[in-house]
Amino acid sequence: MAVGGAPRRYAQALFDLARDRGTLDTWLADLRAAASALRDSTVRAVLDAPQVPASQKEAVLRESLREIAPAVQNLLLLLLRRQRLDRVGDVVAEYERLVDEAQGVVRAQLTTAVTLDDVEAERLGNALARTLGRQVRLSRAVDARLIAGAVLRIGDKLLDGSVFTRLQTLRRALVEAAV
Repeated sequence: MAVGGAPRRYAQALFDLARDRGTLDTWLADLRAAASALRDSTVRAVLDAPQVPASQKEAVLRESLREIAPAVQNLLLLLLRRQRLDRVGDVVAEYERLVDEAQGVVRAQLTTAVTLDDVEAERLGNALARTLGRQVRLSRAVDARLIAGAVLRIGDKLLDGSVFTRLQTLRRALVEAAV
């Protein structure tokens, strides 16, 4: 999923700063920890309450993020002040994408009709890495509607080798031939 607008700009700014300081992975971990902390029901109750003053919200946010790098804290405080804290997940996703791109990593999503065991998935990931000439982070999903085969998504590219799609194509061809 592509992230645009403000979350992209925030992530890019943090990424540029982290790259200059050599803290890409550390700040990624901090962003993930912050996103997790913001899912805490107690923290959310305070941050979402309109009757709570902004200064108190900032204090709660600072306390819940005390172990996180100051630059990441500042970003989250900025998001709070601009009432965009609900976009933290998008900022994290975009930052992850930027880090992967900088490190030559490509993310791939493999959807199969049946569950692949870890050995099969690793073998497929390694073959994909050899083909692409880059490190691959393969995430997996199962969708029984595929009937058999697999669908591989790499960025905006889609390779569909599912029986479901082949049957749909055959169906369309038969309908068109009948007309």
